[in-house]
Amino acid sequence: MLRDTASRCDPASFTYALARWVHSALVVGEANAWIWWWYSSNTTNEGLIQQSGSVTTKRYYTLGNFTRYIRPGYHRVAVTGVFPEKVLVSAYTNDSDKVVVVAINETTSAQTVPLAFAGGTAPSAMVPFVTAASKNWAEGTPVTVTDATLPMALEAMSVTTFVSQ
Repeated sequence: MLRDTASRCDPASFTYALARWVHSALVVGEANAWIWWWYSSNTTNEGLIQQSGSVTTKRYYTLGNFTRYIRPGYHRVAVTGVFPEKVLVSAYTNDSDKVVVVAINETTSAQTVPLAFAGGTAPSAMVPFVTAASKNWAEGTPVTVTDATLPMALEAMSVTTFVSQ
């Protein structure tokens, strides 16, 4: 079924569908891993990279917003609150109190979403890494966490991963 879905979607829609699938698997399904079966491909365009080693699509970077920053030993923590429609947020931490937050903004406008930390020590700052139409894991300026609240600035149609310093 994935093959049929992928072949009918435009690349931008498929990018955000993939982000939703991973988010849903981790948050709703409480999965502890996500595996993309086709790492390398040549003619099917179902892999993350071509056999030549070049990146095929935004799919690679979108998946990387999760896999590059949420590493072995991290576990998901609850995120509660009301977020704008089509904005999905999940958070992860490890035993060293490092925090990773992944925010998906499927809206066509930028969003600013405050995220409050509760039940532990909030990081002092978090670095955003953005994947959007013209960006691939673009590192932004560290965002200060004030009064245990992270003001998440989310570009339109983006996946942003915030990593504690």
